[in-house]
Amino acid sequence: MPSCVFQNPNVYWSYCPSKPAAILFAILYGLATCLHIAQAVQYRMRNAVTISMGAGLETVAFILRLVVIFQMDLSQVYEAQFILILIAPMWMNAFDFVLLGRLVNYCLPDKKLCGFPARRVGITFVGLDIGMFIIQLAGAAITTSDDNSTVNIGLHIYTAGVALQQFFILCFIGLSIVFNRRLAKECDNEKQKRVRPLLYTIYLSLALISFRVIFRIIEFAGDNTSKLSLTINRHEIFTYVFDSMPMLFALIIFNAVHPGKVLVGPDAEWPTVSKEEKKARKRAKKEARSAANDTEICQFNNRNLVITLSVYFNSVVVLSMPLARLIH
Repeated sequence: MPSCVFQNPNVYWSYCPSKPAAILFAILYGLATCLHIAQAVQYRMRNAVTISMGAGLETVAFILRLVVIFQMDLSQVYEAQFILILIAPMWMNAFDFVLLGRLVNYCLPDKKLCGFPARRVGITFVGLDIGMFIIQLAGAAITTSDDNSTVNIGLHIYTAGVALQQFFILCFIGLSIVFNRRLAKECDNEKQKRVRPLLYTIYLSLALISFRVIFRIIEFAGDNTSKLSLTINRHEIFTYVFDSMPMLFALIIFNAVHPGKVLVGPDAEWPTVSKEEKKARKRAKKEARSAANDTEICQFNNRNLVITLSVYFNSVVVLSMPLARLIH
């Protein structure tokens, strides 16, 4: 990266940022975003909103980065682009989680994986992903403080978030391997040939995200005054090579192997429930709840009756004892 002398002392860069690199990545991410939105509309794939959101956040981040390069004393814009670059990959990760659930529903006869219903697979990991998103967002927000010790706390919180994210990615990969084995045994050859490229694309996406996560863990594991952190923070190329480029590739591979091309035919979409069926289910649940309440009331009344009769007979026995002695 080029070297430069800052005329304004109130800059936030510890290196001379590259204008051509920021322009190039803003354009590339912008093209990937537009293509993902167009493909989502073309294939009517609502789940693609997650990867489109991730791509869009990366695009906005590099546009803001370019703004700060031209006007280096804009602290809030600098902080915004920094936070967006840190949290955007979470949306791409969520897309991988949702896709596996769709593949389970599409390929496996029982629509389950390791006891999880197909829809629950995606929901569970996306829920965990949202939790990690909140942790990482909180950590990234704290790093914008002017106090060095507070910045270190924010970095540690963010690092904990990405470390947990990587742990759940490894768990998810294990689940994907189980799916891969069942796919070979339980799915017909035609579907196997169709979905395997998509499954391998998910693996590659997870590998790229993991590559980026490990880089961030290494970068933030110490404090921002450690030798390693200072080396990374003083050279812009590390961010581009170990963060921006892997995430761009993770977007492009799904442009090339889009799920909308693969998931076609029966079971390609989640089963839909009509309004009448929803009303019938609610009515059945209400009736079942009412019947359960009636049963509990009957059981309660029966218990009260037994207790009352028991007390009555005990009282009769106690009161009749003196009379029995007199008669005897």
